[in-house]
Amino acid sequence: MVAKDRYTGIQTLLGNCANGGCLFLCLCSIAEELTGHPVDLIDIIHKSLANKWVTEQFYINDSLAILNYLTGKQWTRYTAG
Repeated sequence: MVAKDRYTGIQTLLGNCANGGCLFLCLCSIAEELTGHPVDLIDIIHKSLANKWVTEQFYINDSLAILNYLTGKQWTRYTAG
């Protein structure tokens, strides 16, 4: 991705993230704690949107895919039910 494309529309996306991205940012934080490396926020936003793991309003469609991409590990979610 060229620099121009990387930053085009990013202010709107970051604004949406500020309003509805709590879970998304928590996933980034989990990945940073596990790997010991910072997450490139702009990269993971673009990657997540391209793969439909997240919507532009930061509704999470696939949290496990985000964690897998960021950590390189397989994840399983258990829910009570």
